[in-house]
Amino acid sequence: MKRIAVVSNSPDSIEQITCISAKILGVEAIKFVPLLYHDLNDLNDFFSQHRTNIDGWIFSGETPYAFLSSNFDDVTHAVYCAHTGTDIYRYFLHALYRSQRHELRVSVDFPSTSIEQYHAILAETDVPTDNVHLFTYTPETLDATYQDIIRRHLSLWKDGLIDCTFTSSKKIYQGLLEEGVHVVQMRSNQLEIRQAALLLHAKLMRQRIRNSQVAILRLELLNPEPFLSAPDGSFRLQITNLKIKEHVLYLCQKMIGCYLAEKDNICYEIFASRHTIESHLEEVNTALQVIRRTLDMDMIGGIGYGEAASRAQSNARRAIAHGRSQLPAHALTLIDADGTITENPGTDGSLSFSAVSDDPELLRRLEAVSVGIRNYHKIVSIARDMSRPFTSADIARQMQTTDRNARRILARLLDAKLIVCVGEEALSSRGRPTKQYALTEP
Repeated sequence: MKRIAVVSNSPDSIEQITCISAKILGVEAIKFVPLLYHDLNDLNDFFSQHRTNIDGWIFSGETPYAFLSSNFDDVTHAVYCAHTGTDIYRYFLHALYRSQRHELRVSVDFPSTSIEQYHAILAETDVPTDNVHLFTYTPETLDATYQDIIRRHLSLWKDGLIDCTFTSSKKIYQGLLEEGVHVVQMRSNQLEIRQAALLLHAKLMRQRIRNSQVAILRLELLNPEPFLSAPDGSFRLQITNLKIKEHVLYLCQKMIGCYLAEKDNICYEIFASRHTIESHLEEVNTALQVIRRTLDMDMIGGIGYGEAASRAQSNARRAIAHGRSQLPAHALTLIDADGTITENPGTDGSLSFSAVSDDPELLRRLEAVSVGIRNYHKIVSIARDMSRPFTSADIARQMQTTDRNARRILARLLDAKLIVCVGEEALSSRGRPTKQYALTEP
C-alpha cells in the first residue's frame, strides 16, 4: 500500500485534497497521511520524520512545496496544487465585480518563482494593469518577512489605491484581515487538485516501471595480475576468492530476492531488481570498503540497469570499464537504462552525467575545441549542483584530475562559448587571481 502525505496549513484543504485525490489514486491501494503545519519551518520536521516511509507528497500550494524542494532527490515524488491562469482570472473577476469603478485595482503576493506566470496572465487579460501590484516572496524566508508584505499591501489599501488583496499566505491573510483590508486567500480549486493528483499518479507509475527494471551488480578484483603471474598464484587466488566470497555472500544476504553468479578470476554478478540495488547502495559501498580494509584488496563494482537482463549486464560491464579508466579507479560506477553514468553512487561525491548527445550544434562546438561530450556533461553536472560560480579547482576536485588539466578544459570551453568568465577571486596577496565561471546555453 502506498502512503501519500497531504501537506497544508488548513484542515479543510487537507480534507478536500484527500477526497479528490482518493478518486484518482484509489482508496484501496493508498493510505493518506495528513500533515498540518502552522509555520513553514514545521515542514523540515515533517520531511525528516516521514521521508523514508512516504511514497508521494501532495502540497496544497507552491509555497510549502518550494520551501522543501531543496531537500527533494530523484526518488522524492512531490507535486503541488498550482494556480492555473483560469483560477487567477477568477480572482481578478471577483475584484472587478466588487469595484464600482470597473477597474482592476488589486495587490497580489505569491512565490517569486511564479512571477513570469503572472506577467503572462496579465498580458493575456488585455485590460489596463497600471493598478495591479505584484509582490513576491521567497518561501524559505517568508516566516521572517511576511510582516513587510503585510505593510506593503496595507499601505496601498490606506492610500485608496486598491479595492482588494489576494494572498497565497495564511499569515498574510490573517494579518490583513485584522487590519480591515478586503483580502482573499487564494486556495486551490478542484481542477487544480485533480491535476496535481494525476501528475503524482503518473510519477508513481513511472517509478513502478522503473523499479521493475533488471539490475546487475558486477564485482571484480581491480588487479588480479599478481595472482595470475606468481608461481603459486592459482592457490593464492583461490584462498583470496574464498575470503572475498564471504563478504559478497553477506552482502547478498541483506538484499532479499537477489541471485549470485560466480565468474572467473574473482568476479561476481548479483542479479536483482532496480529497487533492491538502489535501496542497498550504502551496503554495497560499505562491502567494497570492508574488503579493501580487511583483505588489502581493491574490488570495484559496476551497476547496470535495463529492461532486460542482457541490457543490464552490458551496462554493468560498461560501468566496470568506465570505473577502471578513471585515475584513481572508481570503487563503484552505475550506468542507467538511458545511458546516464553515475560515478560513486550512494555517496556524497556522487556525480551523474550523460555520455551522449543528440545536439549537432553542441557536438560541433565541442569537436572544434577537442573536448569530449562526457567531460562537458560532467562539468555541467558539477556546475548545476553548485549554488555559485565554479572555478578550475572545483572542477579538478570533482573530476579527480589536476588543476592544470581542469584549467585547460575550461579554457577550451571558454573558446567554444559554452562557459563564460564571470569574475575573479584573489585568495591570497600573491599569485594570480582565480577565475570564476558560469554555464552558457549551447
